[in-house]
Amino acid sequence: MKRFKIILFLINCLCLPLALHGQDQTAEATSSIVGEAFTIFEIRSAADPGMVLGSTYFPKSGCEVILIAGGETLRTTIGSDGRFAFSGITPDVVTLSVVPPKDAKDTPFVGTFELMPGENLVIIPWQRPPQPEGSMMQLSEEPIVTIGENIWVYHFPRISAGGYAGNEPKDNVYLISKLIGLPGVEYNKKNHLLSISGDAVHRTSINGAFVFGLNP
Repeated sequence: MKRFKIILFLINCLCLPLALHGQDQTAEATSSIVGEAFTIFEIRSAADPGMVLGSTYFPKSGCEVILIAGGETLRTTIGSDGRFAFSGITPDVVTLSVVPPKDAKDTPFVGTFELMPGENLVIIPWQRPPQPEGSMMQLSEEPIVTIGENIWVYHFPRISAGGYAGNEPKDNVYLISKLIGLPGVEYNKKNHLLSISGDAVHRTSINGAFVFGLNP
């Protein structure tokens, strides 16, 4: 009996560090942000401005991105592909700002949202002043996301391929394609729509931008 108690004591001693290690991992959960800022322009016919020939994807490069999280201010710059990233952030309410270069006339983006543990995708369809009337390049009026009571639908923008020839969506360009295959996410390839429901993806809309938290 005494030998049994000794063995049980040793087993408990071995399990305790494992339990504490598991608690430490939970306490040290961190978040990351991968963001993308872009504008979709429609290409109009010079002869008939009402005729849309296609669309083009314009990444919002060169902007300064400022993240205020946990009392700290982090900074980065959007790359030529329109993307930016932060990592090792404590899950909390954060404020994200995107500031265009000084010579740009665009309005800065600012949004506050809850950062979920794990990876968070931030999609910013950039709002900017309208193009001059009659210009071949006009801002697209097509919605990027339609929000229902229990479901969000992401509309993949149709991008011209090879100049004005073709009008196929380039799905692999967008961070949103990372959601394909997750629980509650259905991809309609024919209509180029991504329907998002359920709890696997935490969804937030802020000032025209969309945040998708991928719950680990």
